[in-house]
Amino acid sequence: MANRPTVRRFGRHAGLWSTGLLGLVVLAPLAALMPTAGALALAGFAALGALVAHARASGLAARCDKLSAELDTLSKRLLRTEAAGRADAAQDGLPREVEELTVEIGLLSGIVRDLAAVVGTQDSEVARLKQQAAALAASKPQPAPEPPIPAPQPAAPPPAAVQ
Repeated sequence: MANRPTVRRFGRHAGLWSTGLLGLVVLAPLAALMPTAGALALAGFAALGALVAHARASGLAARCDKLSAELDTLSKRLLRTEAAGRADAAQDGLPREVEELTVEIGLLSGIVRDLAAVVGTQDSEVARLKQQAAALAASKPQPAPEPPIPAPQPAAPPPAAVQ
């Protein structure tokens, strides 16, 4: 029992759901009783949501940068291993060493492929979070446009004097 991994009971988005539900329970009566206060509270929640999305996106961007640097390091090591393998095979002609290097290159290639898939997934997650932040910013209530002012009608010319 001590070796069992811990599992999240409520899932990854439980905090978002509970915050949204709490906002709905608080904002609905507030908007019905005091529309101005409800609009201000809604704008505050939208700003808070945008800040949370920005924080998540910047955290994911930092993780992507780190994984990208690790991917560069692994690719350099792979190139050095391939170059050393070609030089050894040309000089010594030992098939056993070439076979060992081929196995190592295969393992490193698998690691590089896995890291590239992780970086691609994180890139799509960052793009999704940026899109959510833009949607939150766009969903803020816009002030109603003022009605157009009608153009003044020209005054009728004064009646001509009768002689």
